[in-house]
Amino acid sequence: MRFIAGLLSVVVLWAGLAPAGAETGDAWPVPPSRTVLASPYGTLSVHDSAYVYESTLMLDGAEVDPLVKGLITISYAYRMKNRSIALISVDTGDTSCPIRYHWIALRKSGYRMTEAFGSCSPKIRVAAHGHTLVLETPNADDPDKIDRWSYDGRSVKRR
Repeated sequence: MRFIAGLLSVVVLWAGLAPAGAETGDAWPVPPSRTVLASPYGTLSVHDSAYVYESTLMLDGAEVDPLVKGLITISYAYRMKNRSIALISVDTGDTSCPIRYHWIALRKSGYRMTEAFGSCSPKIRVAAHGHTLVLETPNADDPDKIDRWSYDGRSVKRR
C-alpha cells in the first residue's frame, strides 16, 4: 500500500510540473514573441522606448512607413517565393481594442504592410494554406464565433 501511495505522489507532483497550456488541444496557444527578425531582405526590429506603448517598428534601423507604434512583437514569420512575411502584433494601450495586427512582406525591392486588422484579441492561431496565410481569432462580440482573416501577400480580407 505504501508503494501505491508513493507512486501516486510522484504522478501528482509530475503533473503539477507540466507547463501551462501544454495540454493537447489548447485552442488558443500563446503566440511566439520576438523583437528582431533577420531576413534576406532586411532586418525587422522593435525599437524600445522609455514609454510602454511608444516602441516603433523598424526595418534596417529606419521606421517603417506608415509608422507602427505601441507595444510591438513579431509573432510569426514565413518565407514564401521571393519574400519574407511577418505578422506584427501591436498593443496601443486602447482598452476598447487592445491588440491589432499587420502583415508585412519584405522583398528585394522594398516592403508592403497591411492596414491594421483583427478582432482586438491577443488569442490567435495562424496557419499557411498554400500561398495564403490565415489568422483566426475569437469574434469581439461573440467569443464562441471565430473570425478568419486571410492574407495573400497583398491584402487582408475577412472571411
